[in-house]
Amino acid sequence: MQGSITGLNCFLRASAAGDESDARAALRVAAAFMRSSAAAFRFASDFAPVDYEQLIRPAMAPPAVRAGFSGLQTRDHAYLMGLFAEVRVMRAKIGAARLGEAFEEFVEATIAAYEAHQLICARFGGDVLPSLRMAARSGGRSAAPGVQAVRQLMRARLFALDGTSRDTTPRDTTPRDTTPRDTTPRDGGERR
Repeated sequence: MQGSITGLNCFLRASAAGDESDARAALRVAAAFMRSSAAAFRFASDFAPVDYEQLIRPAMAPPAVRAGFSGLQTRDHAYLMGLFAEVRVMRAKIGAARLGEAFEEFVEATIAAYEAHQLICARFGGDVLPSLRMAARSGGRSAAPGVQAVRQLMRARLFALDGTSRDTTPRDTTPRDTTPRDTTPRDGGERR
């Protein structure tokens, strides 16, 4: 998150100074860190669901943290989301065409991070259960699954960033079982 913040701040400074080359380079730095965030989400979810229930989820609930745990509670996340609106204004000011593909790379990296968040959510029951934040806000009455909440947040962030609310669904965000399968035919014949 801090790397993306640095990249976006450098983008804003370079753009304000009229240095389009540095502005594009800064967007690419921000995109690289956002892609790293997506990879970290995927890596961090590589544990058994029982460990999530017994170790991880309790660490995201009172008394460890305040009710409704969310990344939104961190200063870095709030600052990054504020930068999205500033980036949108600057992009409109200098013209999207002048940024080349660098801006789109950042948007795609942001989408990848939200998709990875949805994947984690689905892996640990968020495809049917509400997010911790939504459950706390609704007093336990929220019926919207966590995956849906993450998708809504993504659309809001993309709107703040570029004025669109691209929805990447119907991309399948359910975790895949990558366990190798025995492909030997059961009748003893050869596989064609």
